[in-house]
Amino acid sequence: MGFARRLVLVMITTAILSAVVAGAAGAAVICWSGQGGDGRWETASNWVGGVVPGANDEAELSAINGGCNPASTVTVSTNRSIGSVGGVNNTLKVASPGTLTFAGTSPDGQGVSSVDVADGARITIARGARVDSSGGWDLHSTGAVTVDGTLASAFSNLLIQGGSLAIDSGAKLLVVPTLNLTIQNTKFDMQGTVDLTAPGHDDGGTFFIGATAASPVSTGTWIGNAGSWFRGAVIGGVTYTITGPVSGRWSAQQASGGNGPAVIKLAGSAACPFDDLDIYGTAGFELDRDCTVAGKLTLYGSSYRYSGRNGTGTLT
Repeated sequence: MGFARRLVLVMITTAILSAVVAGAAGAAVICWSGQGGDGRWETASNWVGGVVPGANDEAELSAINGGCNPASTVTVSTNRSIGSVGGVNNTLKVASPGTLTFAGTSPDGQGVSSVDVADGARITIARGARVDSSGGWDLHSTGAVTVDGTLASAFSNLLIQGGSLAIDSGAKLLVVPTLNLTIQNTKFDMQGTVDLTAPGHDDGGTFFIGATAASPVSTGTWIGNAGSWFRGAVIGGVTYTITGPVSGRWSAQQASGGNGPAVIKLAGSAACPFDDLDIYGTAGFELDRDCTVAGKLTLYGSSYRYSGRNGTGTLT
């Protein structure tokens, strides 16, 4: 073998090794082709290049060029980590006993459109990661989502129903201004932060605390402003106890189902500077700490007990 031929071979080999190292160490965008035909995340032939995306990669589910084909439904059945998922109008399913862990940040203007988490399956958003989402997240009776980073209703409204949702200490549930996030029939453990505000915005998002069979206790922080709403409509007979600080506009709305009144109870020592506070007769609002209402206190109904506090309100 001559020197020139050996040099060419060495250069080609070096280029291949460099490409492999770069692909392993840096973030790569890997798009769905669906050529495997089974809709499974774990099948390498479903991805362009025959490589299943990993913790440093972006899985692109909606691209339509370069051999990419939009995915309608993709199912994860084993434990997998992904940097981020980009796509619109897709359903991401996690089947038991799988866990899908998000380790990075959603690309601009994209995220997870629809999620289905089966019994015994889980989605985890790692510390420092952010998942932007919209549409519906269907958590079956024992399906679970654990947030250690940020879950955001970022480009359209988001509904999470069933299963359990845990916002761990230091984590955030974010609703950007003008959008809604609803928690419905979900065991909700909120030890981090729910934030309905954004820097430079006077308006805010809306967070609906929907019906739940549990009586949760939150030690986390609830951040709102005069343009946002926390609307509680917990099921009758359930008391939602919040011991962390709260702010913004709050409304204890009418409850549905269950036995007895629904109650949002503010306990503990943290201050609660409300912009507005609405209380409906079939719901309840208990305060065992000093709170202030900068705007309007509105009571809907005819039967109230107000003791141990001084203030004024508007009765409607």
